Amino acid sequence: MGEKRGSNHFYGTNRLVSKLNQQRNDGGRVFGIVKAALVVSAFLMATASIGAAQITVDGNAGDWVGLSGVKCVTDATGEIGSLQQPYFVNGFDIEDFCVFYDPLSDTLYFKINVTGVPGDTDGNLDNSNSSDISITDDLKVGVGDSYRAYLDVDGDSIQDYFLQYTNNVVKLLNVSDPFTPLSGTAAGSIGANFNIDSVIEMSYRPAHNVTDFKEWSNFTAWGWAGSSQEGLGEDITSHTTQSAGQPVYSPKPEQTTPLEQGEERQTPGFEAAYAFFVVLAVVPFLRKTIR
Repeated sequence: MGEKRGSNHFYGTNRLVSKLNQQRNDGGRVFGIVKAALVVSAFLMATASIGAAQITVDGNAGDWVGLSGVKCVTDATGEIGSLQQPYFVNGFDIEDFCVFYDPLSDTLYFKINVTGVPGDTDGNLDNSNSSDISITDDLKVGVGDSYRAYLDVDGDSIQDYFLQYTNNVVKLLNVSDPFTPLSGTAAGSIGANFNIDSVIEMSYRPAHNVTDFKEWSNFTAWGWAGSSQEGLGEDITSHTTQSAGQPVYSPKPEQTTPLEQGEERQTPGFEAAYAFFVVLAVVPFLRKTIR
């Protein structure tokens, strides 16, 4: 009996050790899965951080400050007026024009600073009402108002395309066919506080859908502003050259959908956050499966 009890004790001990080893192995596998999940989620979040737009088209110039790769040209002011009044502060006298290309999202960004309020034709700091009954001032960037970023993409010093902000809508147009917008996503804003700010922002993607927008080649851009209301003059800037670079990814063409005032587009960070929570939800299931 003593030998039997000793034998049972021996085998019982082996089973206990085996069970503990199994639990340890299972725990190691679970730990490995959790670790892998955390690595994957960290990678996704890092990718989202890199891929997120560096500039938000909201009429606020703060995110342009200190951004590497921005090219700007300044423009003389005090030169835009009407026949009745040679010069007055208005929303079409350009101070500077800037361009930035983001290869991570294959997006072109443009910024125009003006001396007055964007869309204001009569100089009353209100782009929706005129203080002069002889001058029409349509709502915001109205029917007769226009801001443009011209592009020379083939290096022949002749404009090929222009991104136009008019009638509160932004479209990319071919100079040879200025009535048919190119497919893609265009956006524009003069900001929520447009009666205080003096910034016009525009963007378009994917840039490499534009014919002759070649990888690693240079393109030239310049700004333009004008209004057909009451013979207000037009302002055009000098040219600036920027590198087209190579896009990290090339999104499929999308229908042009201008942003409404104050609207924000969804950035890639949303998808990464969603993936992170999916990973967290899958880990407990895998843990139960192993057991």
